[in-house]
Amino acid sequence: PGGGGRGTSPVVGCLTLLILLAIGGYWFSRRPAATSDDETSSKDARGGAGQSPEVKEDPAVRRAKAEESYHRAEGLCESGSWQEAIRVFRELANAYPETEWAPKARTQAVEIDECRRWLLMGKNCIESGNSDGAAREFQKVLDKYPQGRFVAEAKAELRAIGR
Repeated sequence: PGGGGRGTSPVVGCLTLLILLAIGGYWFSRRPAATSDDETSSKDARGGAGQSPEVKEDPAVRRAKAEESYHRAEGLCESGSWQEAIRVFRELANAYPETEWAPKARTQAVEIDECRRWLLMGKNCIESGNSDGAAREFQKVLDKYPQGRFVAEAKAELRAIGR
């Protein structure tokens, strides 16, 4: 307060970051996913290699491709490639909406996106000295996804700030 210092309050810093993350999350969730299938589809439309657009793919083949994509995204999660995993989950949900893998993929993409955002917000709150704000962000992970993949990390962060 006063004094002309260039610092901001921890609350303002956390709120600003939250707004930026929300805008970024919205923007990324609205971007169309570009896939290698897009090139194949263009070739098909021009009479190139591959199936003609009128030929329907066997549902069993589509389910198998969706399952393969789901497991690939899970592998990306295990390696910590969160953004790539989100992208693959979303592509799967868009490409194979009729399969049982599509709703699972959508759910996983949302969980990863939300939890990573809350964890990042919490860590930024800690850096700006706002442990109450950090605790609220970490608690969101536990409240919304009590059996989720980020529970251990959220609990560890809460323990680290004495909560």
